[in-house]
Order: sequence, then C-alpha cells, then structure tokens
Amino acid sequence: MLAPLVFDSPLLTSVAQAVERRGKAIGYQGTLACERELDRGVERLNVDVTSVLGERLRLSVWSDGAFWLRVNKPGPRREGGWQIKEQVEGSLGEWTPSEIVGRIEESMLYPTDVARIWSPKASNQAMQRTAGRSAF
Repeated sequence: MLAPLVFDSPLLTSVAQAVERRGKAIGYQGTLACERELDRGVERLNVDVTSVLGERLRLSVWSDGAFWLRVNKPGPRREGGWQIKEQVEGSLGEWTPSEIVGRIEESMLYPTDVARIWSPKASNQAMQRTAGRSAF
C-alpha cells in the first residue's frame, strides 16, 4: 500500500487517492510510485508505473489541472534507443479521478495510443472497458 500523500490541492489529493485505490491491481504486474513535488512553489503529483515488460509511464499533474504524460520502453541493448517513446500534454478538464486512473491503466495496455487515450475527445466508454482489469 502506498503511503498517503498530503497535498494543498484538492484535485491532486483526489487523484492520488484514486491511484492508491487501484494501486494493488496495478502493482500485481509492475511497480507503482507516487510522489508530491514542489517546484518553485508549484505543487505537482508524479505517478510512475513500470511494467514487467519494461514500459515506463510517468504522469505529472499540476494543481491547475494541467498534465504531462510520457510512456517509453528502452530498445534492445545492442541497438539502444527507444522501442516506444510517446508523450502528450494537456488539461484534465472535467475528468474524474477514477477516469484519470482508467486512462493510466489504458496507457499501459496500449502504450503507443496515448495521444488517443488522453485526447479531450476520448470516450470514457473505452476507459470503462478496462475498469477492474489489471493494467498489464
């Protein structure tokens, strides 16, 4: 179980709690870490997920609802580089914390589709399909 994080922002608190609720399911197939970060007085939540297959996801959420997401997977050691390297940024808009966590899990299932998954026009119906499923 993750240690509870304390935020000044209600948004960051609710997202961190939603991640914690799904932490056991996500943790079965990889590692999950959440941290609070202050940068020049601006509060941010960082969520890091690493799958057993090597995909790494970092979601950073700021108290104003802005987010940045990166998913990558290193390439073969002899070749180097990245097998997967995707990133997207935007605003969480009206998404609920459980929808945000659903998008994290969906991103781990389909790491090359993060632009579609995190699009403001993305259907929450797709996120509901993964509710209750392991992220890997």
